[in-house]
Amino acid sequence: MAQNFRIIRQGSGQSFRFSLVGDFDSLSAIELADALGNTGEAERVVVCTSCLGGIEPGGVLALGRRLATRDRSLGEVLFTGWRADILAPPGSTVFHV
Repeated sequence: MAQNFRIIRQGSGQSFRFSLVGDFDSLSAIELADALGNTGEAERVVVCTSCLGGIEPGGVLALGRRLATRDRSLGEVLFTGWRADILAPPGSTVFHV
């Protein structure tokens, strides 16, 4: 995992917000996918990408593979922020503010 990567988690129950901070690589993708998997049966998880630095292409691919096989009990994953278009796997919901 990139040394400076972290996930700031907010919310509980049916709604979560994950703010991603630092650089994103393949190990960061695994950490994010695991965090998404630990949201129980949340209806929505918003992933904010505005505080990301560098995004490695391998991280984007790893995240896409992990989310493609995720537990279907997880509701909508919404990517937002100025780096959302880069990070969001194909077929994901992207929201531009």
